[in-house]
Formats: sequence, C-alpha cells, structure tokens
Amino acid sequence: MTALTVNNKSHLLGRVIKGSIWTVAGNFASQILRFGSNLVLTHLLFPEAFGLMALIQSILIAMHLVSDVGLQQSLMRHEHANEPHFYNTIWTVQIIKGLIVFGAMLIASPIAAAFYHQPQLLTLTPAMALTAVLSGFNSTKAILLNRQLKVGTLTVMDLGVQVLGIVVMLAWARLSPSPWALVAGNLASSMAAVAARHYWLEGPGNRLHWDKSVIKEVWSFGGWVMVSSTVTFLVGEGRTLLNASLVDTRTLGLLSLSTTLAFVIWSALQQICGRVLFPAYVEVWQQRPQNFSSVVARARRIQLWGGTAVAAGLVFGGQALVHCFYDARYQDAGWFLRIQAAGAVFSFLTMSYSGVLWVLNRPKLAALLLAVQTVFMVICILGGYWLGGVHGLVIGSSFTGVLLYPVSAYVYHHFGLFQPRVDMPIIAIGVCLALYLFLHGV
Repeated sequence: MTALTVNNKSHLLGRVIKGSIWTVAGNFASQILRFGSNLVLTHLLFPEAFGLMALIQSILIAMHLVSDVGLQQSLMRHEHANEPHFYNTIWTVQIIKGLIVFGAMLIASPIAAAFYHQPQLLTLTPAMALTAVLSGFNSTKAILLNRQLKVGTLTVMDLGVQVLGIVVMLAWARLSPSPWALVAGNLASSMAAVAARHYWLEGPGNRLHWDKSVIKEVWSFGGWVMVSSTVTFLVGEGRTLLNASLVDTRTLGLLSLSTTLAFVIWSALQQICGRVLFPAYVEVWQQRPQNFSSVVARARRIQLWGGTAVAAGLVFGGQALVHCFYDARYQDAGWFLRIQAAGAVFSFLTMSYSGVLWVLNRPKLAALLLAVQTVFMVICILGGYWLGGVHGLVIGSSFTGVLLYPVSAYVYHHFGLFQPRVDMPIIAIGVCLALYLFLHGV
C-alpha cells in the first residue's frame, strides 16, 4: 500500500468521523426539538389532526418520489457535478419538478378528500403542496457541500430552519388549534430553507440553464431512480395511505406517532447514511474496491447494534414512555410502539445496506428489491387486518422485515456482501423480543 493510498484512506476516515459526529449531534438535537414540540402539540391538538397531517404528508411524499429522477444522487456521484452547466441544469429541472408536484397535488386533493371522506383535505392539501414549489428553488450549494462531507454548516442550518418551523407551528396551534398549525410550520420551514441555502451557504449561486447532454446523462441514471423512488413510496408512505383506508384518522394519528418513536434512532442512522456513508461508499468503491465489503460490514454493525439497542429499550419501556409524556387520548400508541420496535429489528437488517446497490450501479436491482418488499408489506397489512383487526395490522406491518430478509440476503450474497456474522446476533435478539411480547400478551 503506497503512502498516498494510506493518506487518502486516513483523510477519508477523518472526514467520515467528523461528518458522523456532526450528523449524530444534529440529529440528536433535531429529535429533541421534534419530541418536545410534539409533546406540546399533543396537548393543543387532537389525534385526528396528526392523522390528517400524516395523510397529507404521505400524498406529498408520493408526488415527490414518483417524480424523482435522481437529481441529488447525480450531483453526489457525477464527476462533473462542480461545473456550472451541470449543477445549474440540475437546479432548473428541480424547479420544474416542484411545479409539477404542486400541480399534481391540486389534482389529487379532491380525489383524496372524497376517497378518505375528509373534506378538510380539499384546502389543506393544496396549501401543503406549496412546500414543493418552495423546495424546487433550493440551492444546489447544500448538495455540493454534502458531496465533500462538509456537513457541519448544513447541520446548523437545518436546526435553525427546524426551530423556526416549530415556533410558527406552536404559536399557530396556541392561537387556533387546528391542522392548519402543522401546515403553517411546514411552510415557514420551507421558506427559511430556501433563503438559508441561497444566502447563508458558501458556494456558487444558481441560475436557469438547460444543457441537453446533462439531461441525457441524468435520465440514463435517473430513470431507474424514478422507478425505485416510486416503489419506495409504496413501501413507506404507501403504508400510511393503505392504513388510512382501513382505520379511522384517530388510529392513523396514533400509528404515525408510534412509528416516529419506534424509528427515532434509525432516522438518525439513515441521515448518517445519506450525508456521510453514501459519499464515503462512493469514494471507497472508486478508489479501493477491495476494501468495500469490510467497510460496509463495519458500517452495518454500528447501525444494527445502535438501532437494536434502542428498539429493545422501547419494547420493554414503550408503554411507560407514552404514559409518562402523553395524555389519555394517546395511550393506545404505547402498545403500537412496542410491537413496531420489535419488528423494526428485522427491518434494520435490510435497511442497513442503504445506498450500497446505488454505489454498485445496480439501480434496477434496488428497485426490484423494493418491489418485493412492497408486495410483502401489502400482504402482511391486509392479512394482519383480516385476521386481527387493528392489532393484526400493526403486527403484520411491523414484521414485514422477517419475510424480506432471505431475499435481501440472496441479493447481497451475489455481490459478496452477505454478512451472517453481523446479522445472526441481531436476528437472535429480534426473536427474543418478539417472544417476550407474545408471552406477555401484547
């Protein structure tokens, strides 16, 4: 190994550690802010308000994902990402995408209102859709800084934006307790994010530009990103939309709350993946592919043990957590949370490979794996609801990862990335947690 290679490896490790520290600290602060604001909001608003917002967010995310052509991924991985003609074309396409999402939300709002029998969606949905227009104007400076693993400034900026949104949300809920408080907070955050990215971050500004060669390159990669993102919607937000067709808005709000708590640590770990691990994986694969498997194994081991430790704590203490912090209207979320935490352990096994197939330039396979997960999820939710009502729905939805793991193991074994020594202890813990809940009648 040459001195240059050692120095490059050491430099990358230093940037990864620094980026991870910033991301963990930022996510911890973000989760504290979110948890605190949710506690206050649960006393100001009813569970139905959170159910409506969960439904609207799912529709909005759906529109974003089905129109996702991999703009951020292209900027993160392309060798010409720092050239003005490239990132300005990306910015232009991003604006167009935001306008398309807004238009689609306008069309979807009366359909959603009629289908879910919620007239408020007629006005709430278009208002939330304005966040898509605002997000389209976000500067590419943030992505280019992330590409270089310079995440400290981004973390501080994101926290500032979040604080502003929370202040607006709480003030509105205090004066007028309704779902509009949640919409107002999201709009305030979106406006602040656009301003901060353009005027606070260092880097080249954006202007409208259209380069057909860039569009062609992005589409060759982004076509499969769109397919994968569409399936990602079906896995994530599609779950919420499917649940909404089976349960009332109160139960949906409780499920939204418990899901947020169950995946709180995993959200932090996935943010590290997006901001730190993905660019690091790209660099390792391009410069030292022989080390890729060991790097992935180390990253997965840290993610799995961190996520599993928190999940185990929620299985044993989830009910007490909800009882301590939430009033009587939200107590049913406690047993939702315990079941979801146990099932999450099995989901972590596949989720810990986040970004790996993209680095290997296998977007088609990533989309296929997500499609399989979607089929399993729908079967588990519908089958669980048919067999056991809401209780069965929660169990079926939570343990989809059990069915997915063998498929995932087969896929990653093909690339020499199946790591049973990493996985087996986690599986054993997941089985013990599930048995504990079963024997105690949860």
